[in-house]
Amino acid sequence: MTVWEVTQHLIVCLDRSEQEAGALLGRVGGGMGDRARMLAYRLYQIADEQHRTADAVAYNGLIRSWRDIAQQAAVEAVTTPQLDI
Repeated sequence: MTVWEVTQHLIVCLDRSEQEAGALLGRVGGGMGDRARMLAYRLYQIADEQHRTADAVAYNGLIRSWRDIAQQAAVEAVTTPQLDI
């Protein structure tokens, strides 16, 4: 799974719940998660510059929820093995 795919999946999961997004982050691992967060920042900037409001809102939502998602991921990391991707 690519960083872009992880970022998009995190957004979809976050639309359902922070717990689900945290579970996904816990499964893909912190390194991939950090790259997904950095990509979300960049994609937010691009979407904002291009006036793509829906995309900007989605990426900003992921960025703003990151602390809670990461906390949930920490719980998941204790109970679920990481994926090798």
